[in-house]
Amino acid sequence: MFAIAKIAMVTASAYAIQCENLTVLRDKRPVLHALTLAVPARGVTALLGPNGAGKSTLFAALLGLITPHQGVISLFDQPWTKSLVRERVGVLLQDEGAFEAMTVREYAALFATLGGEPARATQMLANAGISARERAPLRTLSGGELRRLQLETAVAFEPSLLLLDEPTNHLDPTARRTVLTRIAALGARAAVVMATHDLAEAERIADTVLVLVQGRLVHSGSARASVASLPDHVKSRDFHGLFAHYAGAALSRDGRLDEPRSEVVS
Repeated sequence: MFAIAKIAMVTASAYAIQCENLTVLRDKRPVLHALTLAVPARGVTALLGPNGAGKSTLFAALLGLITPHQGVISLFDQPWTKSLVRERVGVLLQDEGAFEAMTVREYAALFATLGGEPARATQMLANAGISARERAPLRTLSGGELRRLQLETAVAFEPSLLLLDEPTNHLDPTARRTVLTRIAALGARAAVVMATHDLAEAERIADTVLVLVQGRLVHSGSARASVASLPDHVKSRDFHGLFAHYAGAALSRDGRLDEPRSEVVS
């Protein structure tokens, strides 16, 4: 998770993210295939895809954690730079095991200090509703408590773009609703990209959907229109039916494409 530095003035942009022909290789095999996409500068974009679709890899490329083999990334109509990421991007990643030995207070203080405002840690804990647990080890928080704290550290310095990697993963229904409500509110003032494999989440809070299958963008459009256009048999199936429908191919249980076919049958 990155701490965010405040900036005095920001020029309005139509898009928070633009990728053109973005390709990422792993062991000489493509993980992202000539990806071209755009994310609006406001609202919630659901990045849908099965496990292994390339969602986390795309986030890593946007954050500069890996170097694309080819392609161009722009943020807010500017060429990608590390300083632009530091100044304008907040992130919530799935794996933060390196911080488990910290107390809750130490975790919040780390990101508050990186943002140049150490005193803000107290407010982060209050906003997350876990002030009473500030001395507890981070690993003892419930899934919902941890996600609320992670969201607060990600948004504390008012980023223009939030990258959330499966933010509701392993949460119970109550915690899931709380986190989704918070994400929807954030989309009113910033660009939020939420990686998920849950169509119901996308339908509930997203303005735009992008669908990745095996590193390829197979669909993009408004969330409402995308869901409305799905055949009834796809809406009622698990998420593999959704991804196979947009990919125009059968999808195995591990998220791999089988032989293409004209439609998905129930």
